Amino acid sequence: MFLIGIPLLVIPFAVYNMVEFLTPGATAGAMWTHQLSSVQMMSGATWTLTVGELLLALSLLVLFIELVKASRISTRSLVDHLLSTLLFHRDVG
Repeated sequence: MFLIGIPLLVIPFAVYNMVEFLTPGATAGAMWTHQLSSVQMMSGATWTLTVGELLLALSLLVLFIELVKASRISTRSLVDHLLSTLLFHRDVG
């Protein structure tokens, strides 16, 4: 119930900015391309997982949670969605 009012997409945004702006000695983007692991695929190609891809996967997971939160059915969210739909209809029509 506590996380309803907090936009969770702030978390990956904050992580990215903390790493980029609080590590002055690191070259720009060098940390994000660091290889965490690699997997040999059946096709013969090698799939490598980098720190940047891991942050992107975390961001997609958080986006999924935000979408689930937005689809909750409660009185507050129903009124919010109804007003948004009316506003959208008014702008389009």
